[in-house]
Amino acid sequence: SLKLMPDYPKMHILFSGNAYKGEEWREGKLKKEINESGFSDRIHYLGFQKNISKIYRTIDVLVSTSNGRETFSLVVAEAMSCSKPVISYNIGGPSELIKDEETGYLVRPGNIDDLFLKMSYIINNTQLVNALGQNGANRISSIFNVKRFIDSFDQLYERINNGRYE
Repeated sequence: SLKLMPDYPKMHILFSGNAYKGEEWREGKLKKEINESGFSDRIHYLGFQKNISKIYRTIDVLVSTSNGRETFSLVVAEAMSCSKPVISYNIGGPSELIKDEETGYLVRPGNIDDLFLKMSYIINNTQLVNALGQNGANRISSIFNVKRFIDSFDQLYERINNGRYE
């Protein structure tokens, strides 16, 4: 993202969350890199946040570079439910939630140049941000609505009851 900072003087980056247990050194490294970046006035390390909805209200887009450790990306689902488009590596949970070019963008893991390219599509394009964000909110509400959950549970119960559970 430092590559984009000079071209987009209004762009700010927020880092939220903690490192995995045993990898706390990553936070110190990140803070050092922010301080040495030349953009420390526009790159903000927030650490763990209890009130994550405040973060979602602040951002225009979520960029997730998950390493695929988690099978479900709650962060991606939360951002989408708050009408925020998501740019993410095409891996694990995000790849199941995000519809490429419909609710955000999926990028091959580790492809930083493509990640920056997708970020540049969204920066300063309010209409695209709003469209992708609304599509994402609609997708999340259709995936996780109560009726669908109950219907799925009923179908599972029927299969178990009829001895067809596999």
